[in-house]
Amino acid sequence: SLIDIEQETEQEYWPAEQIVQSGRSAVTFYASALQPDDAAQYPGPLAKLFGLSADALPADAWGTLDIWAFGMSCVVDLLVKHPGIDPARISVGKHGETVGSITAAFPHWFCKNYQKYAWKEETLPFDQHQLVACVAPRLCYITSGSEDRWSDPDAEWNGAKSASCAWELFGDAPLPSQPPANDSGYLTGRIGYHRRTGGHDITRWDWAMFLRFLDFHNG
Repeated sequence: SLIDIEQETEQEYWPAEQIVQSGRSAVTFYASALQPDDAAQYPGPLAKLFGLSADALPADAWGTLDIWAFGMSCVVDLLVKHPGIDPARISVGKHGETVGSITAAFPHWFCKNYQKYAWKEETLPFDQHQLVACVAPRLCYITSGSEDRWSDPDAEWNGAKSASCAWELFGDAPLPSQPPANDSGYLTGRIGYHRRTGGHDITRWDWAMFLRFLDFHNG
């Protein structure tokens, strides 16, 4: 469903008022307008502009998430031209899950090749921390739910800890050796992390911690 920022009851997942009250802008777009979240409707009109066809879809062809990411990049292209937006302080959010669970539930989100690694992630030619490390030295913030079996909080922490060596090359202190206690986090380095009690979600508390992280780094 569409996110209504004018509704009387504020949403936990997208607390626009909380974000705006922190002195920032809150921007979103309806991703399903670019590509419906439905395997039967892939590829949609935008995907077809890139030469994708349901009759002959290559194993490495874009999935739905790629179309949505392309749409997000177009939104950022517009924001950097807006006189009220500092292009150096734009943050983009996402969330993730294990390969096996996410490809089983949403196979159309990814290229077909990705499904080869379902439940055997150890055979991937690279791991998530290597992708996270590519963000350095820019700000990066990773969140976990202590009971989130979709995303695996321990794996998320290990990814953050392993990736943090990239920020060390730019003078940051390493992340501590152990993850934070539930409902706390590490905010002082340019790669931050917190763990919330609960499951697969984004809550007002998650947003509050992320905004504190940005405040600490003038982000």
